[in-house]
Amino acid sequence: MRLHAVSLLTLGAALLASAPAQAQDTAWTGEQIRANWSGKKLLFRSTAGLTEMRMRADGGADVVAANGMSDTGQWRVNDKAYCVKWQKFRSGEERCFGVIQRGDKVHTVGPDGAITAELVRVID
Repeated sequence: MRLHAVSLLTLGAALLASAPAQAQDTAWTGEQIRANWSGKKLLFRSTAGLTEMRMRADGGADVVAANGMSDTGQWRVNDKAYCVKWQKFRSGEERCFGVIQRGDKVHTVGPDGAITAELVRVID
């Protein structure tokens, strides 16, 4: 009986050691966000569907949400996030989102730390 339990523990440890490592999140800096997104059109996928956002080099922004609604506003970066203030969405309040790289995928992260969307494509 005792030998059987030890064998199971050894097997479990071996399986854990051979499991592939979980991709670690790498947070983008504000400068990385600006360098990769300024002047570009971005296509995001969230639980609501696909959203298209243009981050103009002059700080202006345009969005067409998954439900077809659209808005214009302003965007900026700080040291670890991009912040956007829409004219209509969110009652015109600014909200900041972090950006993380997880393996080959890029995600936006809300103020609560939850992933809000996956970047599908960047268009020049």
